Amino acid sequence: EKRAAFDIALDAFTKLREDKSIHPDKYTYPTMFKACELLLGTEDEDYDIVKIIFYFCCEDGYVDGLILNNLKNYLPQKVLKVILQTDILGEVTFGSLPKSWSRRIRKLKQQ
Repeated sequence: EKRAAFDIALDAFTKLREDKSIHPDKYTYPTMFKACELLLGTEDEDYDIVKIIFYFCCEDGYVDGLILNNLKNYLPQKVLKVILQTDILGEVTFGSLPKSWSRRIRKLKQQ
């Protein structure tokens, strides 16, 4: 039942990314990561889905402190280290991430 609900969310997310007339925004990714947390299990293939969504988030420039905190609370450290490309999680902050990962968030804050 949870997996079916997640599949619906993932299908909507996929369609959103594929549609050229609309795009993910600063609300899309926190919602998807919350869906991952609540609806996925703890198997490697579940974490692989989270990794893919995170890479899309980075590509789209919407990584922010909220997403970083959500991932830190949800993912095991070994998975988080891979996603954030670091060996030392204690030193990872929003400001220490590549700026391209949050370029749209930074642009929104300047407006």
